[in-house]
Amino acid sequence: MSSENNQYSGPLLCMSFVSESAGSDPPKYKWEIMMSAPDYRGQNKLGYKASGLLADLDSLPGEFNIQVHDYERRVWTTMPISHRKDIREHIRSLICTALAAMKSCGHA
Repeated sequence: MSSENNQYSGPLLCMSFVSESAGSDPPKYKWEIMMSAPDYRGQNKLGYKASGLLADLDSLPGEFNIQVHDYERRVWTTMPISHRKDIREHIRSLICTALAAMKSCGHA
């Protein structure tokens, strides 16, 4: 089987923020981000995804796990925290942008 069939073919960017307020006061927010970005050599496009829970729309997540879609196989693996700080900062920036947009639309 060629690795071409196993390459990441998901969304270029998909972000989801959902209120998990059932029974929690104040509400919590579940976030998920999936995106495509070059590997560290810039040669292949890989899929990256991360998710977490926010206590409110004013807090940023601390450390969070990122999974990367393997180039050769159809599998997601957890990326070590010390790898790809650029991807981690990009995801954190996307979260900040989304939080600001939600607050400007009147979400608490």
